[in-house]
Amino acid sequence: MQRQAAGTSEGGALGWERREKAWFKDNTWVLPVLVGAILLLLVFLLWIMLHAGDHARLKLIIKAESERIAAVIDGDLRMRIPALQRMARRWDAEGGSTRIAWEADARSYLADMPGFQSLAWVGPSGRVRWIMPASAPPPPMLPDGQQHPDRRESTAGPVIPLGDHGHGFAIYLPLNAHGRADGFIVAVVQADAWLNDVLMHSDEINLDRDYGLSIRFGGQALFSVGHVSGDPLVATWRQRNHLELLNRRLVVTVWPTARFFARTHSEQAEVALIGGLGLVLLAVYMVFLYQRASYALLRGAAMNASLKAEISERHRVEAALRDSESQSRAVFEAVLDSIVTIDMEGHILSANPAAQAMFGYPQSEMLGSNVSMLMPAPQAGEHDGYIRGYLDTGERKIIGIGREVEGQRRDGRAFPLALSISEMRVSGERRFVGVMRDITARRRAEEEIRHMATHDPLTDLPTARLANDRLEQAIAEARRTRKLMAVMFLDLDGFKPVNDTYGHVIGDEVLKQVATRLSEGLREVDTVARIGGDEFLIVAGALDGREGAERIARKVADLLHPPLFTGNGEPMYVGCSLGVALYPQDGDAPETLINQADRAMYRIKHSTKDGYAFAEPEGKDGDPGAAVRL
Repeated sequence: MQRQAAGTSEGGALGWERREKAWFKDNTWVLPVLVGAILLLLVFLLWIMLHAGDHARLKLIIKAESERIAAVIDGDLRMRIPALQRMARRWDAEGGSTRIAWEADARSYLADMPGFQSLAWVGPSGRVRWIMPASAPPPPMLPDGQQHPDRRESTAGPVIPLGDHGHGFAIYLPLNAHGRADGFIVAVVQADAWLNDVLMHSDEINLDRDYGLSIRFGGQALFSVGHVSGDPLVATWRQRNHLELLNRRLVVTVWPTARFFARTHSEQAEVALIGGLGLVLLAVYMVFLYQRASYALLRGAAMNASLKAEISERHRVEAALRDSESQSRAVFEAVLDSIVTIDMEGHILSANPAAQAMFGYPQSEMLGSNVSMLMPAPQAGEHDGYIRGYLDTGERKIIGIGREVEGQRRDGRAFPLALSISEMRVSGERRFVGVMRDITARRRAEEEIRHMATHDPLTDLPTARLANDRLEQAIAEARRTRKLMAVMFLDLDGFKPVNDTYGHVIGDEVLKQVATRLSEGLREVDTVARIGGDEFLIVAGALDGREGAERIARKVADLLHPPLFTGNGEPMYVGCSLGVALYPQDGDAPETLINQADRAMYRIKHSTKDGYAFAEPEGKDGDPGAAVRL
């Protein structure tokens, strides 16, 4: 009986051992497959995040370039159209013009603003009276419904073919001298010549290499660079900007070329994916080996040889784990984005080299410190409250939401960064991972675009648009303080011979030196703007009477009297004709004051030159003898 009981007990033990071995044998792959699935998911999520980040980065670059191109075109239009309108206003103010004076003005406009095919005066009957150049074909007429002799608004016509010169359009400016309809000034624009001059000569714009461009005018194709039809890059990456030109809309479409992607594409996502897959395979293999080693440990009949093999196997597993950790650390340290992990109390647990470089702290100072050290006030004092609120309520104010915030470097300088925070659990404890990217360069590009929209690209002076805003502010200040302010319209004398003799390069250098002398020589409160080829506008506030305006006018003449020296070493002499309008006696609106100053300038330019004249009362013909010669 005892022998039978012992046999039964022994058989039961053997049966249990066989069942245990069978269970481990059948389930050896369960844990490796589970671990592999989780790691594959994490690698895929990392790939998606990096790929989306690269996609967003390229989108921002393309958007910034699109806005830069649109700003350059818009800035040129804001100089070109007002210049033509001033030509029409002079006609209206003077009651007409002589052919010699009109052709001289037209010749100057054609020389200063490349892209015009012709400028013409078309009478009320539709007959071309004068045209420059004389060899140019007659301009197109407006449709019958729009070509009314009493029309008051400037108009842009539809896209028209120009033969060998591609396509273009015409601008119609009505002439109404003292209420008399005198027809139109018609300016024909060659789109290819205009846009090639504006865009193709810019060192900052890489059209036909990095970007393609399409411009539609009033719903019709006007200009294009690069292939449009069937190009998948156009539909996926294109950026549109809408500009207004009188009564029509310009739609500027920009898209990247294959060369752009070859130059800017980041392979970070692909490298992370390939490296991650390798790590997954290695981890699965390590877990499988660990399972096998654990299974070997449970076998009670293993002999010394088996024990040595098991120890050797464990050594291999540990070495593989160390290799895996090293590879994971290498990926963590090689990522270009800054990555910081913190615990529930906000203490920094890890920071990759990109984070250390971005904030300027060594790892020894960051680890264990509160993450608020990387934030400026008041965000630094609010951060711990955000974490406590999230842990208490689960309300996601910052977790899982990408946003733009301010960071603070070790030297105290604040800088903008893009931040995304996610949550994870490690050994049952909650951790937070912050992925950050310095967006200082992007912010700087946005500021440059805003600056280009309001400043002349040649002289860096304010454009007519910004000058008009400054003028409105000066009028409001003068109205509040009951002081005088002045608007001065300046036209350079002798600039056209310099430009014709020495070329546009020397002419541009002269304009830049004139701009420097005016902006540095006048008061800080004064605004100097370039509004045309050789035309400038000065807004001077807080004057102590008419004498204050005269002092500034003489100061302008003194600034331009010394010779200008350019790259060729020869002295250049230019003078100026200056028209002055005062607030409030000459008008209380920006447009009125500018028109009055323009008329006064035109009067001095056609009488004495190199002088200044104050605006005359409405309806009074200016007396050339009242002008002051400098």
